[in-house]
Amino acid sequence: MGVRVEKKWIVYESVTMTPIQPGIVLPEDKVEQYLREHPFPETEDYTKEDLLMDTRSDGMWVLGDYVTEEQREYIDEMVQAILEGRCKACIEEIETALYILGEFNEGKRDTIGEAMTILELLLDDLKKLSS
Repeated sequence: MGVRVEKKWIVYESVTMTPIQPGIVLPEDKVEQYLREHPFPETEDYTKEDLLMDTRSDGMWVLGDYVTEEQREYIDEMVQAILEGRCKACIEEIETALYILGEFNEGKRDTIGEAMTILELLLDDLKKLSS
C-alpha cells in the first residue's frame, strides 16, 4: 500500500458540496459539442483527449496540480454551461407535460391533478436552480 500527499482540484457542485461524477452528469455528446464550439486550452500536461477521458469517468472528478488555472476556469465554465442547458431542457419538458396533462385533466382531477401539482413544484425548483 502506498501513501501520497498531493495537491488536487476537485470539481464539485457548490450548493451541496457534492463532487461531480462527470460520466453520470455530463452527456458525452454535450461535452464534445462544447469542445467544438469552445476550443480547449491544451498544454503538454493536459490535453483535450485527457479532458475527454476525465469526463467519461463515473468516479469523482479530480484534477492534478498540472492543470493550469486557465484550464480549471474552462472546465468550470463547461460544466456550468452543460448543466444549465440540461436544466433548461428539463424545464421545457415539464412545461410541455403540464400543458398535455392540463388538456386531459377535464373530470380527472384526482390522479392527473396530483401529477400536475408535483410537476409544477419540480418546475419551480428547476427554475430557481437555473437562475
